[in-house]
This record gives sequence, structure tokens and C-alpha cells, in this order.
Amino acid sequence: DIGNEEGIQPSKIIDYKLPEKKIKPDIIYLKGPWLNNPDDLKSQGESSIVLGFTARSVNIVADSTQTEMEVLINGNYISKELAGDDVQFDEDRSFILVDTPKLYNVVRGDHGTHTLELKVNSNDFFYSAFTFG
Repeated sequence: DIGNEEGIQPSKIIDYKLPEKKIKPDIIYLKGPWLNNPDDLKSQGESSIVLGFTARSVNIVADSTQTEMEVLINGNYISKELAGDDVQFDEDRSFILVDTPKLYNVVRGDHGTHTLELKVNSNDFFYSAFTFG
């Protein structure tokens, strides 16, 4: 389930808005247009996944033919100290190249509470699940 008021609407493209109130921890929120598939969500342009979490590591199960997924923590690009194994850096910008269906390591660092935002601009990005450590 997701925290957005619009909820999951099977087989529909929904243009999600983040709530005006603070997001709740451990609940996924979507921003932008997403197609609700039976087993995953597919981005439909400029889209984001937002998640408040408390953990040491975060992984995402995702797929695409070739999409750069930007990685932000607490509103800024993730630091090298918190970046997971799959995060790449281009100057200050941080991203993961999603190019095959697999588990991508997004965050790996000290145990803490953060807000993660994953941004894509693609019609070919599939999100399935998060895992935590």
C-alpha cells in the first residue's frame, strides 16, 4: 500500500501528489504519474518515490532498460558516506543506473532516520519493492 490519498488504482495512470502534512515513516509515497500494474508500478515521466525510514541499509527492487534514478536523502543528493554500493556520482549529483531487473543497494551507512527520495524521468522504470537492513 502507499501513503498517498489517491491510493493504488489497478491498471490506471495516476498523477500522484505528496501530502501537505509530514510524510509518515515506513510508508511509501509517490509523486508524479505512475501506472499501477498488478505486480509493480511503472513511471510515466517525471516521477518520484519518497520514503521515511529508520535503518542502516535500503535496497530497491527495480527494472528499466536504462534509467538514471537520482538518490536524495533529506532533500539533498546522498553523500558518499551513506551511499549504497550501486550509487554513482557525477560531481555532486548521485544516481543509480537502473538497466536490469534486480535488487539495487541505495543506502549503506550508520543506522539512522532519514527521508529517501528516488527521482526518475522515464516511461520505462518499474518499482517493485524495498528491503531494509
